[in-house]
Amino acid sequence: MTKRFPPGWDVNPSAWDERIPYLGAALIAVLLPADRQNELWLQSSLAAVLVTGIFGGERRWIKHPLFVVFFGLLAGPCLFVIACGTLIAMAIQDSWSWIALVRIIFSLLLIGPAMDEVLASLQYLRRRILLGART
Repeated sequence: MTKRFPPGWDVNPSAWDERIPYLGAALIAVLLPADRQNELWLQSSLAAVLVTGIFGGERRWIKHPLFVVFFGLLAGPCLFVIACGTLIAMAIQDSWSWIALVRIIFSLLLIGPAMDEVLASLQYLRRRILLGART
């Protein structure tokens, strides 16, 4: 039996048509030049999100659920904290950069769509635990 969508979902959050938009945003943000030290943290975090987002096929929510959760930690709280830290550092130093602001906006925009896939994986893991790993 092929599970195309997570139970109760109308879309597959691991499908490429769901992942390409936020991975594209991450790629653009990674390719933008970094001219300050505080931007390098954000750029390298986006690169990690990009690499982990590319790994796996359209069933990675079921085949690699722990990897997807790891991806979610990078794409969610980690990226949010680093983006906010970069913004705060620019404000404190009074050194604003359009490139850094674009990178921050792209970073924050990719968090929501990435969390859909994490939610599907967590729901799958919960079902496995409740059913005694027989799924």
